[in-house]
Parts: sequence; C-alpha cells; structure tokens
Amino acid sequence: MNGQRMRWIWRGFGLSLVMGIAMGCSSTEDRIENVVTHELEQCKQSDEVFHTVRTRTGSSFEILSELCHLEPSEVEMTNEWRGTIRTGPLVWMAEDDEDERAVLLRRVAWDELERATSYSNRQNPDAEDLQKAEEHFATAQQQYGDSSWVRMQRLENLLNLRAETMSSDDDETVAGTDAEAYYDEVLQWADAGNDAETKARARLAIVDHIGDYISRQQRSIETLGARDDRLKAAAEHAEDDGDSEAAEEYRQELKKRQEARPEVRETLQKRIDRATREACGYTGGLNVDDISEDALRTRITSTLRDYECDFSETETDDDEDGDD
Repeated sequence: MNGQRMRWIWRGFGLSLVMGIAMGCSSTEDRIENVVTHELEQCKQSDEVFHTVRTRTGSSFEILSELCHLEPSEVEMTNEWRGTIRTGPLVWMAEDDEDERAVLLRRVAWDELERATSYSNRQNPDAEDLQKAEEHFATAQQQYGDSSWVRMQRLENLLNLRAETMSSDDDETVAGTDAEAYYDEVLQWADAGNDAETKARARLAIVDHIGDYISRQQRSIETLGARDDRLKAAAEHAEDDGDSEAAEEYRQELKKRQEARPEVRETLQKRIDRATREACGYTGGLNVDDISEDALRTRITSTLRDYECDFSETETDDDEDGDD
C-alpha cells in the first residue's frame, strides 16, 4: 500500500515537473519581457509613422513606430504581478492575468505626447487649448528630442496658436515670433542631422500658414459689397412701411460702407502683398535637392509654382497696417 502511494506521489511530482517545463518555469519578469519584445518586433516591421498595438482585451494604442527601435529597458515590477518596460518615453505595461493564465499587454503610452495631441486636435481648439498643447509638446520634446514628427507637430501647433491670436496682438509678422523662433530651432536641429526633408517640411508649414492668411484676406476683398443689396432692400422695405427714419439709416449705412470701401480694399491688398513677401522669405530655401519622398517633392514644386518671388526684396514693411 505504501509502495503504491509512493508511486502515485512520484507520478504526481513527474506530472508537475512536465507542466512546469511546458509553462517554461519563467518568472513574471521574463514573461512580461517576452510579451513586450514580441510587440516590439511587430512594430519594427511597420513602414508607417504610427503603429497600432492591439491587446487581447480589445484595446488599441497608436504609437510612434520610431520608438520601437530604441533599446528597451529592463522590466520594472510595480508589484508581484505587474511590470513595465520603457522604450524612450514610451511605457509598455503588462500584467499576469489569472483568468487568462497568461501575461497580457495592458497599455502602451507616452503621456506627454498624448496630452499635447489631445489639446491640439480638439474640434475648433481655442487659444487656451493650443497654449496647453504647446506646453505638453515642449515637455515631450525634452523627454525625446530625436523625433522629427514631434517637432513638426509642435511647429504646426504654434502656427495654429498664432492664427488664433492674430487679431488680438501687434506681432508684425504673419508667422509670429514664437513660431519663427521655434522654426529656427527646428532648422538648426535638422542641419545637425543633415535632415533635408524636415527642413523642407518646416518651411512648407510656415508657407502654408501664411497662404491661409492670404486666402482670408482675398476672401474679404471678394466679399466687399456683399451686403449692399441687403441694405438697399432694407431701405426700400422701410420706406414702403412708412418708416422714413429707418430707411434713411439704412441708406446712410450703405453710403458709409461704399465710401470706406476703397481704403478697406487697399488695406487688405497691402496685407496680401506683405504676407506674400513674408512667404517668399521661406520659399527661397525650398528645393527638391536631397528630397527622396515623392509626395514631398510634389508639394515643394507646387508651392514654388504658387509664389512668384523677387528674392532681392523679401523684407517685411514695419510701417504697414496691423494683422487681422
């Protein structure tokens, strides 16, 4: 009886040993490392700027693919069943799930970049949103300064902030001093890395911003006089109703607008001319040399075709009217 019992004990021990070998007898740290390493290898194969990581629980995360090529840190255990690995500023969190009987990836995040894009990508963001986005973009750049994509997003956010605040300040340029200063920083960084494409994208971002401003002024010129017929009709309607006083007010308003129109048109045209000269200060550095990306080459060629610049005169007139 005792011999038979001992045989069952040894068989149980043997079965446990086999199961242990089958499960790898690996620590939670090792299994977290394996899970994250697998996802990193998948990400490294991506040719896109962003790579989508999908977890077994149905969550998905968009991450900058370039971060997957960074050397991963060692596993840092936050408790006995959960740990994290970092690739630069990107944090991979995985944990041992008892129900699944496996280590599962739970979250992948770069918090500062997520906060920045959350503010900048809001529907109709206001100046406060864009300023908060700038603060988070600046912190994200401090955490990882080797990303052209992050730098370009920060530049575009600063240009959007300039557009949002343009009517309430006396900045003499359309691009704005903050965006111009950061643009210079981007160019210095790109020069240090011989990154011609980032330099081209930075120039295009500012030219596009100025182009939007020019388009707004052109639309204002095109809509001059758009309310004339409405004011005329209002005056006639008031006259028909016997309200001569109201009719006269409408006629005076129409006269006032018509008399002011030549000056308004001239002011708008001056803004267009000045902004065009400002844009030419940036298109002068645009060319397709050392640009391998076809879409970017096309954008450069198209932009150069849109602006006819005399590069002997690209200075901004300091005595022109303020921005609108």
